[in-house]
Amino acid sequence: MIRNTLPKPSAPAVLQVLVSAPLIMLQPTNQTVTPGSTVILRAGVIGNLPLDYQWQASGTNLLDAGNLSGSTTDTLTLTNVTEANNGTYTLVATNSLGRTNSAGAILSVVPVSAVGTKLSTLYSFTGGTDGSSPNGLADGRDGYLYGTTQLGGSFHNGSAFKIGTNGGFIMLVSFDQTNGAFPLAGLVLSTNRNFYGTTSAGGASGAGTVLAMTPAGEASILHEFTGGNDGGSPATALIQGTDGGFYGATQNGGANGLGTIFRITSGGTLGTLHAFVGGAEASSPAGALLELSHGTFYGTSASGGTSNQGSVFRLIPGGALTTLYSFTGGMDGYHPVGSLVLGDDGALYGATSYNTIRGFAFYGTLFNLSTNGALQTLYALNFTDGSYPAAGLVLSSDGNFYGTTEQGGAADYGTVFRMTPGGVVSTLVEFDGFNDGANPVTALTEGSDGNLYGTTSAGGPGGHGTIFRLSFSGAPQITAQPVGQTGLTGGSAVFSVAVTGGAPLSYQWQRSATNLTDHASLRGASTRILRLANLTLADAGSYSVIVTNASGSVASSGAVLSVEVSPPSFQIVSQSGGNLNLSWSTAPGHTYQLQSKTSLATANWISLNGSITAAGESLETSTPMSSNSQRFYRVILLP
Repeated sequence: MIRNTLPKPSAPAVLQVLVSAPLIMLQPTNQTVTPGSTVILRAGVIGNLPLDYQWQASGTNLLDAGNLSGSTTDTLTLTNVTEANNGTYTLVATNSLGRTNSAGAILSVVPVSAVGTKLSTLYSFTGGTDGSSPNGLADGRDGYLYGTTQLGGSFHNGSAFKIGTNGGFIMLVSFDQTNGAFPLAGLVLSTNRNFYGTTSAGGASGAGTVLAMTPAGEASILHEFTGGNDGGSPATALIQGTDGGFYGATQNGGANGLGTIFRITSGGTLGTLHAFVGGAEASSPAGALLELSHGTFYGTSASGGTSNQGSVFRLIPGGALTTLYSFTGGMDGYHPVGSLVLGDDGALYGATSYNTIRGFAFYGTLFNLSTNGALQTLYALNFTDGSYPAAGLVLSSDGNFYGTTEQGGAADYGTVFRMTPGGVVSTLVEFDGFNDGANPVTALTEGSDGNLYGTTSAGGPGGHGTIFRLSFSGAPQITAQPVGQTGLTGGSAVFSVAVTGGAPLSYQWQRSATNLTDHASLRGASTRILRLANLTLADAGSYSVIVTNASGSVASSGAVLSVEVSPPSFQIVSQSGGNLNLSWSTAPGHTYQLQSKTSLATANWISLNGSITAAGESLETSTPMSSNSQRFYRVILLP
């Protein structure tokens, strides 16, 4: 038998020739990552060959450079990303029949910060005309933050700038020696809406300047230091006093060559208030002065004091300087830094760079100090929560203190921390060195929007420091409860609370669960701090506050106010004929007894005229004068 071995035909195959402009079959996707991550953006494209590809970021063509590769392929790779890579990425595909854009893929690089906070890098300095190593910031209350840099600028002598609270950097001034050089501190916003500051060098004598600057960057020199009796090399920020003048300090010069504290008017008239003498006295201030009452200032010095480990001092009108506290170099810390800040409780709060425990040098302290010089160490920093603060604290509108450390944290590039009024510390930011910057050495600034703004002295994508924003989110949480207290009739009481949460925060104080409203003797019913004046017995009760924001509300615990009747005090003592007339302060409805005796050495007082019940705020009575050479009188409040 013969088999048929011829091949059988296959089933027919259909060949289709696609004639098409590019079609996006797979869109790139949004990604949210932390700094340092690798990001791959990919799009799937079909259409007539050959296909050409071009990736764009926010409409601008990309090139393979730095941390970016694959800009002309269907896959874009970004390594070691920073916030500078944030944007909307689109692939443009082209062939002979047309051009097609992919959907935009949003890349969000979000720095790591504590829960309820968000850190954003607003600007990274390049070290060129924009400057290098920024100082602290001043809120211009016009949507911009204003500042200076120690280095860089067009003449490599530092710069002045402004930046919007959401970014947008604007150069204002490049220092050129004639107008000053190397500013070591930030600016202060004046009541006339201009900014005032100092440079540590430059000017006619090379000893620094005081300058004024408009928001548009028009700068003028108010004073050129000579290095003589007027001082030289100012290094701290100015403050505007209650009298309208500006107060600051120099590092050297003055009558003893050890620096000065000075006052200068907006017209440029400068007067020396104090010339440092050395020894156990404070040396030149480590930060801007703090004015607590008219003409009385407080400050810190990094050296000086009885142990030469730094001090806190007070300067009164007329220029007399008193050392309030001398740091010992032990557990209380040494080398205080930056400015002091006034707490809700009337105490001064600050930081030291170092402390010593059991003979070993450690990482600094956070302290408070009464205005009569009693110091309390609230917290000793450790490497994890930060080390070696280089600036003071700021009291935020939320009632907490915030600060920075130059070193420490996970990468040893410094931290941002929060401290409650009671001294509980939380680390909010640990700088990574390359994205958000490194080594912050200036105090934070609270913006009009409730966010905190600051600078780092180094790091960032540009390598010369950054400007960052720390914002808060979430429902309010109470970090310090209001504290109970006892007041006297006619006296005053203050209740406050400290909170965290997204801004804006609103407040409603209550007494015994009833909402309070402001009146002549009560202020702050809808603010963080409640103030009561001219206390009466009716003010006694339990005070609490409800704090609310867009995410929720929280009620504080109750703080009990006990009001006691003030002890009576004599107001008027007069003689009429043979009678002695006396009047004293009273609380209505309470009973008082006038008493006397001829010698304080005797134990017994003699009651006169019977007891009297007050109907108003004072009582008056008359008693015959005796023939004794002396007689002592008192009034007692009867139960």
